[in-house]
Amino acid sequence: MRVQLPDLSCVALIQAEELKDLDEMRELIAQHHPLLRASPLGLLSLLLQQRSRSWEKWLEAIWRRTLEIESFTGTVPIHWSVNNNPQRLEELANPETRHTQLLSTHADSCHAQGFLAFGVRLADFCTDAIAIVDADGTTLSPAARAEIEDRNRLPKSLFLSLTERVTDLLSRQQIQISCVSLRVAAC
Repeated sequence: MRVQLPDLSCVALIQAEELKDLDEMRELIAQHHPLLRASPLGLLSLLLQQRSRSWEKWLEAIWRRTLEIESFTGTVPIHWSVNNNPQRLEELANPETRHTQLLSTHADSCHAQGFLAFGVRLADFCTDAIAIVDADGTTLSPAARAEIEDRNRLPKSLFLSLTERVTDLLSRQQIQISCVSLRVAAC
């Protein structure tokens, strides 16, 4: 993204690994074009919003995989437990398969922790960018400034909350890995 500070003109190249992410960005841009007309910094906020949704879905899948294993091993309260389908129960019955899935889920959680830390820093950068634009003498309208700041705060808050959730997941996964490792070693 390149922004000319005197007139706030902007050129941005948006790239995504999956087409659905680009489609979602196009939809956000179309819905919030008045924000983008007020300031190109709104694009950063929209990118932050799109990433926060995507990462939250990713973490829900990690949480679900962890809960499936905990439900199988009986290490969660009954009201948290999920019913696994017969094929999933068969997979989890094999300690080596369960161990491999736990390690994979743990690795995903570690990656998620890094992505969330980046998300917090990106939210801070997006907010700091407003001050940079203001320092150059190009002031945003109070309404545009407030909307962009609000749009930056919400994903940052979500990232911080999800970071706590990932920390919890990592602890729970480590307990499961230790239990399965002991069982595999005993065989």
